[in-house]
Amino acid sequence: MRRAELLFLAAACAAPEETGITRRDSAGVEIVTISAAVMDATPVWSIDTATHLWTIGGGEDPAQDIDRMSSVTRLANRDVVVGVTRPGEVRVYPGAGGAPRVIARGGDGPGEFRVPILLDVRGDTLVLWDYSLDRLTAVTTAGSVVQLVSQVQQPRHRLREVAGMLEDGRVVTSGQTWEAMADVGDRGVRKEQPIYLLHTDGTSADSLPGPPGMLVYKGIHYEGGNSSSSVLTYHLDNRALVFARGNGYTVAPPGEPEFQAYDAAGTLRRIVRPQIARREVTPVFREEYIAHDSVEFVRQNAQLAPEWIRNYREGRFIDRLAAFERILAGPDGELWFERSWVQYDPVKEFVVFDSTGMVAGRVTIPMSRTIGWIGKDAVLATWRDADDVRHLSLHPLRRPPPSSN
Repeated sequence: MRRAELLFLAAACAAPEETGITRRDSAGVEIVTISAAVMDATPVWSIDTATHLWTIGGGEDPAQDIDRMSSVTRLANRDVVVGVTRPGEVRVYPGAGGAPRVIARGGDGPGEFRVPILLDVRGDTLVLWDYSLDRLTAVTTAGSVVQLVSQVQQPRHRLREVAGMLEDGRVVTSGQTWEAMADVGDRGVRKEQPIYLLHTDGTSADSLPGPPGMLVYKGIHYEGGNSSSSVLTYHLDNRALVFARGNGYTVAPPGEPEFQAYDAAGTLRRIVRPQIARREVTPVFREEYIAHDSVEFVRQNAQLAPEWIRNYREGRFIDRLAAFERILAGPDGELWFERSWVQYDPVKEFVVFDSTGMVAGRVTIPMSRTIGWIGKDAVLATWRDADDVRHLSLHPLRRPPPSSN
């Protein structure tokens, strides 16, 4: 029996204070609360980034150039699918090594892409979304197009953030209503971030109420002795995160650590509340953040950098970071929540929950790595070498053996 199952049974039979985990039902919604003690005792997994089981990238061969990689997955036969932009190609790299097969090329025609984003793998069929063309395409690993659904007739606000696809073919998206954030006064507000389920007819959608999104503040911008209102947004506090898979979708609001699991009909089924401390935005943190971004501002535009830095100085920062940066899919219904970070942190940390909402593990990876795919015993992650050339490598993932207690 796995550790998560043991803990679940213990929570059902013992008092909450004995296990640190409580499950209760509230009008059909399962609510799971996981104490700080249990979170701190979560088994530590490891990713061996020094070991490269498989690697592409670098060299003079255009087929190895993944600098503009847009998505990646590993198939059951160990081949690796990579989507790239400019050229808008979908490549299948043999797991044993060798040159890739290009199963889709750049363009606007059927089976062609500008920005291919992988949404799902169904047998030998890949389902991809193209942000530039606003359409869904299903193509086999042999390169045959089996479905094409254009969503260009949908209102633009429905197409802002594609979160995934359900089994019935509906594409789940979330709207980021920047236009509605212009008049917020001098206080921070969160606008609702609706969730849309785009139908396969390409014109209609189910519209569902969503969680609050980005936290914004209105500050004062000074230039040449004159002052004017300026909406200042600091990406220290995420928008709400929406992640969709075949049987439903998960939402992680940017407030207190929590995630909510909905079924394909949009019905809330589970709320998981792990007691995770959110990172405080202290005066020291703020100064480190401004100092780091100041260097980047100067690199981008030395003339405008002083103005951007002044906006930071005069604007208002949030008090704490959001709990999570993004959600990734692991095997067997796992959800990997990437903790919020800033670029000068040494590592990224993930907290992993299994399909029952139980915390299963935690793992870190160097800040220089970005995970794109997760398996039971390996992950695919991108990184850059000393010449700033992008690579994609398969690294071992080591999970501790299940507890015998």
